[in-house]
Amino acid sequence: MTRRNDIDASSQRARTKDRIIAPVAADVRKAGWLAVLGGAIWPVQAACIAWAVSGWAAGAPPMETAAPAAALFMAGGLLRAALEHRSGRLLFRAADQTIAREREALIRREARAISATGSAGIAAMAVEKLPLLQPWITRYHVAMTRVSILPLLLLVLAFSVSWVAGLVLLVAGPLIPVFMALVGMAAEDASRRQMEEIGSLNELTMERLTAMLDIRLLGAADRVTADFSERAETLRTRTMAVLRIAFLSSTVLEGSVAQSA
Repeated sequence: MTRRNDIDASSQRARTKDRIIAPVAADVRKAGWLAVLGGAIWPVQAACIAWAVSGWAAGAPPMETAAPAAALFMAGGLLRAALEHRSGRLLFRAADQTIAREREALIRREARAISATGSAGIAAMAVEKLPLLQPWITRYHVAMTRVSILPLLLLVLAFSVSWVAGLVLLVAGPLIPVFMALVGMAAEDASRRQMEEIGSLNELTMERLTAMLDIRLLGAADRVTADFSERAETLRTRTMAVLRIAFLSSTVLEGSVAQSA
């Protein structure tokens, strides 16, 4: 029964994600392909550097190969910057539209029929939780498009140059997504607990402010203050847990990249 509930919850989350991304799917898809094109330019730039270095090693005049290689490298860099700028513009526009649409839908739904969630929880959702859709839209979908195409392209190029280098990438490359997936699952769990604590603390604040006069009359101010201190300490602990996992993820990524190299 528990497994079936987990499957239903996962299916519900997937449908919710599809519903949220559907209105801006065209912009996100276009931005993903622009990011792929920008990433595909890097091998060309690397080839320009290799061309210049091989020319120097062969004893050619310094500027004979360096000048055209530098020109091609700079042109590739400008093209990459333009593609990434356009991709980022599309993604942030899609993120802003999505956040505004979901916030409007949330407020409209609460105006029609008040739910069991308190006003503080709704405020936390509208002000603090919905903006978290921005990194999900601007990073996740583009990253998924890039990792589904660019590694295969780089692997083909590596095998075309050296089967040894291609074999090393083929063996060591999968370690990066595996490690990042493990860290990502821990980060998701820690972030969810932090968001739940933020919403709970906001609701507690609204309740205590509403009952402030009664609290003073009952002489319970010290107890309320101690309760707030305890909850604030819990929120601090969970926030630091999210930050620790974030730093761990960067360390794992750097270590995986170094191992692949």
